[in-house]
Amino acid sequence: MKKTGITLCGLYLSLSTLSAQVTENTTPAIPGWNYYGGDEFNGNKIDNTRWGIYGDPKYHYKFDDYGNNKNQGSVQYYRSDMIKVKDGVAYITASREPLLTGRRRDGQNDPAGIDYSVRLQSPFKPKHDFGKYGWWSGALSSRNANEANMAQGVGIDKGTYYPLYSRIEIKAKIPYEFGTWMALWLRHCNGANTFEIDLQEFFVNEDRRDPMKEKGFYLHQTVHGLNYDDKTSDGKPKTTYNNNYREDRIKEIDFDPAQDFHVYGAQIDPEPSDPKNLVVTFLLDGRVRSVFRTKAYMSKDTRHPYKYNALLAENYSIFGEDRVWDVAITGQVGGKAYKKDTVIEPGMYPYKGFGGTLYPELNPKYGGDINKTPKEYVTEIDWLRVYKRASELLWVGSLPDREDYAHRNDRTLSLNILADKFANLKTGDQLIMDVAALNATENVKLDLFDKYGKAIATLKPEVTPNDAQVTFVVTDELRNKLRNEGCVIKGENVRLFTVNRSSKEKALWSGFKEMHWGETIVPKEQFANIGDGQEIEIVVRDVKPGAKVYLRQNTKIPGESKRPKLSFRELYGHIINLKEGNDESTYTLQLEPNVVRDLKEKGLVITGQGFYLRSVNIIGKSSSNTITGINKIANTEQNDGTVYSITGAKVRDANEKSQLPRGIYIINGKKVVVK
Repeated sequence: MKKTGITLCGLYLSLSTLSAQVTENTTPAIPGWNYYGGDEFNGNKIDNTRWGIYGDPKYHYKFDDYGNNKNQGSVQYYRSDMIKVKDGVAYITASREPLLTGRRRDGQNDPAGIDYSVRLQSPFKPKHDFGKYGWWSGALSSRNANEANMAQGVGIDKGTYYPLYSRIEIKAKIPYEFGTWMALWLRHCNGANTFEIDLQEFFVNEDRRDPMKEKGFYLHQTVHGLNYDDKTSDGKPKTTYNNNYREDRIKEIDFDPAQDFHVYGAQIDPEPSDPKNLVVTFLLDGRVRSVFRTKAYMSKDTRHPYKYNALLAENYSIFGEDRVWDVAITGQVGGKAYKKDTVIEPGMYPYKGFGGTLYPELNPKYGGDINKTPKEYVTEIDWLRVYKRASELLWVGSLPDREDYAHRNDRTLSLNILADKFANLKTGDQLIMDVAALNATENVKLDLFDKYGKAIATLKPEVTPNDAQVTFVVTDELRNKLRNEGCVIKGENVRLFTVNRSSKEKALWSGFKEMHWGETIVPKEQFANIGDGQEIEIVVRDVKPGAKVYLRQNTKIPGESKRPKLSFRELYGHIINLKEGNDESTYTLQLEPNVVRDLKEKGLVITGQGFYLRSVNIIGKSSSNTITGINKIANTEQNDGTVYSITGAKVRDANEKSQLPRGIYIINGKKVVVK
């Protein structure tokens, strides 16, 4: 069960005790995005309105040999028994232990005299000669939800699909073992051959050239799809693989994925000002890792100037723009060597020149002996969450670009953004930039300049090497400059991935800022319209043990080393003790009249240590300490159908038609329980 929202009453808040209410079954807000749908895996079984299960006996074990063929060389047979749900987590187990199961009829491919009865039996022999030993495992596919393409007469159109332009993330704990191929991926509704986005894959054989000695961990995030430069005999584009650059799709990570949960994801957006192309921004734990732009890959075909944007052709998404991505979670085991039709034997170790997953028993630790090989590998899935963009994407790419950095070791960036990009900019909005330090041990610089090289941001954010985003709050002066002249973004020792406009109406401050006794300033102008009885909402993530938020006034007193605290009546009312955890968590704190005065006259400074700050906002209207739907919704004069969480965070706009997960929501000022 997820616990994501905490309400703190300032009147009773102290360092030792907190009057806190934990909100369960709600999805935490992601700054810049509105929640669309997904699965928290609450309950005790897989929700068949969200997923189909490969190898389900109800459907005669359909799709049980997906990937178990001569092309891929996997060795698993999928069975529904290999997927369990418990305590808010789905467990997908690959095992070679006997299982009570029958067998799918495969027509002429079945040998004579085969026994199809349900009985206790070991995994079947693979359907090829590359791998010797079979495994049982599990697989989920959203396109097969609602019995789509499973039950007789139920078409694939009945499945569950997610929007083309969206943010899709999966939180999982995944084995990092030789010969396993557990994967999280997105398949186009027309099929993976049209377009596929791999949120996560691990290939230990490829990335650890000597698995007996090397200890590194590597994440693959990859794009495959139709390529206008590679055509069939009738002139149609073929599918090509690994379409993003190697240095973008394969990156070393600093953790063992099997030891803890991590979030693997991607954002898919139209190319700003060019909707004939799209952009895939790969994410790890909410941070941008790399960017794939179809516009960056030119085609030789004059009719189709870009190689990889066939999926955007008119009418190519058969179910419409909001029903494109099929989410697949597969517990594959094994994969053949990339060297054509080569059977690998233990004596060929270290398998030099043979890419691919290979097979668990070929791990040099086991020397080909299946009896020494572990009997099971388990993947754990905490949740799937899908969002639609609420911010405005102004620019996306990667600067310094790969060639500048690789060949000239250029660690500076300069990006000119024209004034027309800022047409929608308002005072109080924020410019939010996804970044990554080129060298985490050195200082990072990032700032806004005019065409003459003069810095134009008067309210400069602190920038540290571990920041995932840098936020500029837009003042009147900066707004006028940007709308009239545009700007030049310059940086040192930093890679820039995106520039976004986030509206003040969504949050007073949004970003992804490491807090280690630095300061984040929210100016007093952001609080001009607040009143008594409202609440300050703070979203944090990656919280370490003992982490605290300190709320102070944006002013300094001569002779004092610290800024004055917000004027809560309670002695330590300006301090919020945080609960350890990596997901976004929301804390709402009741404001008192003196605190409202402080914020309106001085503004807010947030400091502290041991967490990342994600957003700051003011919500609610009532002075009541009781969480109620009407009290917690800000700016909802009209009953327009907008959906809010019970902490007051907007879940989706009124015109977004999507399935809500289980939980309690506020719609038109009333509590609504989704079961």
